[in-house]
Amino acid sequence: GLYRKTRSVHSVVLKIDEQRLYFEDIDCDNALDKACGYMIKHHMNSINRFIFTNGRISNKMLQKCIFSKIPIIISREGATSSAYQLANSSGITMIGFVQDQTMNIYTHQQRILQS
Repeated sequence: GLYRKTRSVHSVVLKIDEQRLYFEDIDCDNALDKACGYMIKHHMNSINRFIFTNGRISNKMLQKCIFSKIPIIISREGATSSAYQLANSSGITMIGFVQDQTMNIYTHQQRILQS
């Protein structure tokens, strides 16, 4: 999408079951707000929810995942130490620095199958 063309917007992919929904904004928090708002508006209640983002995972993003009952957040970038603490205490699996075949699983790695 727009991120690939400009490299100056933030993207969030909301994956629910087999569905992938894309949201973009100049601010990563706003892109996540769009995804969470879409879930609320369309009454999407699935346990199989994931958020993928190209931005740094912040404490604010984790709070939105907690509110929206999103159990896993994944990013191409890293995470703040306060986001780590919140993810760990709230039961959210947080993964950062996803590149090719590598990633850092910061919290609750039991949700991730490794092969």
